[in-house]
Amino acid sequence: MRLDIEQINRLGFDAWADNVIINILEDMKGNDFERMAIEAQDYEALIAKDAYHCTYIVRAYVEGEGWKAREHSIKIGGQP
Repeated sequence: MRLDIEQINRLGFDAWADNVIINILEDMKGNDFERMAIEAQDYEALIAKDAYHCTYIVRAYVEGEGWKAREHSIKIGGQP
Protein backbone atom coordinates (compact mmCIF):
# COMPACT_ATOMS: atom_id res chain seq x y z
CA MET A 1 0.00 0.00 0.00
CA ARG A 2 1.41 3.37 -0.98
CA LEU A 3 1.03 6.69 0.76
CA ASP A 4 -2.19 8.13 -0.71
CA ILE A 5 -2.40 11.87 -0.01
CA GLU A 6 -6.00 12.11 -1.26
CA GLN A 7 -7.07 9.30 1.04
CA ILE A 8 -5.16 10.81 3.98
CA ASN A 9 -6.79 14.19 3.36
CA ARG A 10 -10.24 12.58 3.10
CA LEU A 11 -10.02 10.08 5.97
CA GLY A 12 -7.23 11.45 8.13
CA PHE A 13 -3.81 9.98 8.79
CA ASP A 14 -4.98 7.75 11.65
CA ALA A 15 -7.61 6.00 9.52
CA TRP A 16 -5.12 5.55 6.67
CA ALA A 17 -2.52 4.08 9.08
CA ASP A 18 -5.11 1.71 10.59
CA ASN A 19 -5.95 0.54 7.06
CA VAL A 20 -2.24 -0.14 6.39
CA ILE A 21 -2.10 -2.40 9.46
CA ILE A 22 -5.34 -4.19 8.58
CA ASN A 23 -3.98 -4.94 5.10
CA ILE A 24 -0.70 -6.24 6.55
CA LEU A 25 -2.47 -8.46 9.09
CA GLU A 26 -4.81 -9.85 6.42
CA ASP A 27 -1.85 -10.60 4.15
CA MET A 28 -0.02 -12.32 7.03
CA LYS A 29 -3.01 -14.36 8.22
CA GLY A 30 -1.84 -17.86 9.05
CA ASN A 31 1.77 -16.75 9.54
CA ASP A 32 2.75 -16.82 13.19
CA PHE A 33 4.89 -13.87 14.20
CA GLU A 34 5.48 -11.84 17.35
CA ARG A 35 7.21 -8.81 15.88
CA MET A 36 7.53 -7.45 12.39
CA ALA A 37 9.05 -4.36 10.79
CA ILE A 38 8.05 -3.27 7.31
CA GLU A 39 9.88 -0.55 5.45
CA ALA A 40 7.90 0.42 2.38
CA GLN A 41 8.87 3.18 -0.01
CA ASP A 42 6.51 5.69 1.62
CA TYR A 43 6.06 4.52 5.21
CA GLU A 44 7.36 2.30 8.00
CA ALA A 45 5.24 -0.05 10.12
CA LEU A 46 6.26 -1.82 13.32
CA ILE A 47 3.95 -4.52 14.66
CA ALA A 48 4.09 -6.57 17.86
CA LYS A 49 1.40 -9.10 18.74
CA ASP A 50 0.55 -11.95 21.03
CA ALA A 51 -2.55 -14.14 21.27
CA TYR A 52 -4.65 -11.28 22.64
CA HIS A 53 -3.32 -7.90 21.50
CA CYS A 54 -1.69 -6.22 18.54
CA THR A 55 0.28 -3.00 19.04
CA TYR A 56 1.54 -1.07 16.06
CA ILE A 57 3.21 2.13 14.96
CA VAL A 58 2.96 3.51 11.42
CA ARG A 59 5.20 6.43 10.46
CA ALA A 60 5.20 8.38 7.23
CA TYR A 61 6.28 11.73 5.85
CA VAL A 62 3.22 13.58 4.58
CA GLU A 63 4.11 16.38 2.20
CA GLY A 64 3.05 19.75 3.58
CA GLU A 65 2.48 18.30 7.06
CA GLY A 66 5.82 16.69 7.96
CA TRP A 67 6.28 13.42 9.84
CA LYS A 68 3.12 11.73 11.11
CA ALA A 69 2.84 8.71 13.38
CA ARG A 70 0.00 6.50 14.56
CA GLU A 71 0.51 4.27 17.58
CA HIS A 72 -2.37 2.05 18.58
CA SER A 73 -3.19 -1.20 20.35
CA ILE A 74 -6.14 -3.44 19.52
CA LYS A 75 -7.58 -6.58 21.07
CA ILE A 76 -7.42 -9.52 18.65
CA GLY A 77 -8.16 -12.59 20.72
CA GLY A 78 -10.15 -14.15 23.53
CA GLN A 79 -9.71 -13.15 27.18
CA PRO A 80 -7.00 -10.88 28.76
